[in-house]
Amino acid sequence: MLEVIGAIAYPALYAALVGVLLGFSPARRSTKIAVAAAAALWGVIVVTIAGFGLSASGAAGPVPIPVVVSAVFFALLFGAWAARPRFRDALLSVPLPALVAVNVGR
Repeated sequence: MLEVIGAIAYPALYAALVGVLLGFSPARRSTKIAVAAAAALWGVIVVTIAGFGLSASGAAGPVPIPVVVSAVFFALLFGAWAARPRFRDALLSVPLPALVAVNVGR
């Protein structure tokens, strides 16, 4: 039963987080649509990996796939932070109360 609740709650929390970050960012509409599409694609990739059972321990070799997926995500995030001042400004413009409200679900 807890798995079903988690399967409903975590995607909703992910969508809320992406929506708040995009809603409060001063980016152009086309940029927001592109980021929303990339976030949706990222979610599909993660669900597909889990659906094929590749997130199980030892399923894809010595390095678990979720570790690789998380490393790629953080590399892209920190790379964009360092290389793009507009990306950094957009993330820093999100009000702190909105970030706290989104993370209450964790």
